[in-house]
Amino acid sequence: MKLIFATRPSALARWQTQWVIQALKTIHRDLECEEKIITTQGDKILNKPLPEIGGKGVFTQELEGELLSGAVHCAVHSLKDLPVENPVGLTIGCIPARAEARDALISLKGYTVTTLPKNASVGTSSLRRAAQLLSLRPDLHIQSLRQRGYAFTKSTGWSIRRNYFSGRRVDSFKFGETCDGMAVVGGDAPRTGSGRARRPMSRGR
Repeated sequence: MKLIFATRPSALARWQTQWVIQALKTIHRDLECEEKIITTQGDKILNKPLPEIGGKGVFTQELEGELLSGAVHCAVHSLKDLPVENPVGLTIGCIPARAEARDALISLKGYTVTTLPKNASVGTSSLRRAAQLLSLRPDLHIQSLRQRGYAFTKSTGWSIRRNYFSGRRVDSFKFGETCDGMAVVGGDAPRTGSGRARRPMSRGR
């Protein structure tokens, strides 16, 4: 039996797809799997916040079209990226055990949310994380990484993370600005080999 998986080109999407493929192969050893890389609108438009280009669906529409046409058999997504309602004809086949559920703050100087300097600048691509940060620290300046020409889901975003972990100073934004930290999905960094120098985004840690 052969399954064709639709996947986005980002490092995280490829990792998650391979993780599911390997899990299936441990159960069905004769299973043959193939990846079909599909670039979505969310991958192409990197200089605007997600709400301005269509929200969560911008990462799934092209993959859903391939599924509905029969060109691929399945796709692997982060559940948070899926719209609330499934398109007619598609269903969520399974949900693996959840990995790290917390967000993480990445900082060159090891800051936590509580020790960030007053009026510090924090980069994020998530409206939710921005709102949570401001609820704890109203003085923070939130920078949209997508607006500044970077997308965390793309290789450039992971390059930024790797630079932070290597201990080098990072010019995070195109206009010469630097940020004191970046708020990201806690489970993403270990999945792409960039798992150190991050702190859970919870009060007092």
